[in-house]
Amino acid sequence: MAWIAFGGEARPVRGMLTLLAVSAAFGGALYALTIVSGEAPKLSLRMLLVSFLLCYAFLRLLSRFRSRWDGQKKASVRLSLADRESSFSALIDSGNSLNDPGTGQTVLVVSPLALRPIFASYSPLVEELSPVDLVEASEKIPPLAGRLRLLPFRTLSGQGLLPVFRPDGLWIDGAKQSDLLVAISPEAQGDGFEAIL
Repeated sequence: MAWIAFGGEARPVRGMLTLLAVSAAFGGALYALTIVSGEAPKLSLRMLLVSFLLCYAFLRLLSRFRSRWDGQKKASVRLSLADRESSFSALIDSGNSLNDPGTGQTVLVVSPLALRPIFASYSPLVEELSPVDLVEASEKIPPLAGRLRLLPFRTLSGQGLLPVFRPDGLWIDGAKQSDLLVAISPEAQGDGFEAIL
């Protein structure tokens, strides 16, 4: 059952160990409740439901606490293109698996607002045009001339195209990156970040 559930994951052993740990914790909690209630060694349906609800409530509380403790992990990004630079914050999203299907390179999705220092007076074009129109108009935008192409993507809500380019330089938390592409999307911004990694 664990192999079916986690066999296709990047770290299947971690998922399997988590399943075993949760199963052992639930079994231990049930056994402890039966001893405390004086119903050991038999287990009633009422006891099973109560213990399930208690364990569920505890795991929900633990999950909320962990998400608040972890917070939103962010990284500082500096991007250069055609002798211009832009600095912004990126949300590190473990669910982001956007890759270039041709090269397998990871794609950093950036809001057009974060790229304003690079595009300067051409920013309104970048912010307003659809991906297809932006690629067609990119020859008139000096930093993007001959560098912009379309990248297909798929999400739970649908699929589409993103304009993507290779930057001249890209640094994440001060470390130079050479294998990242940059996609432009107005959806890649939120509270305290202008990109998604």
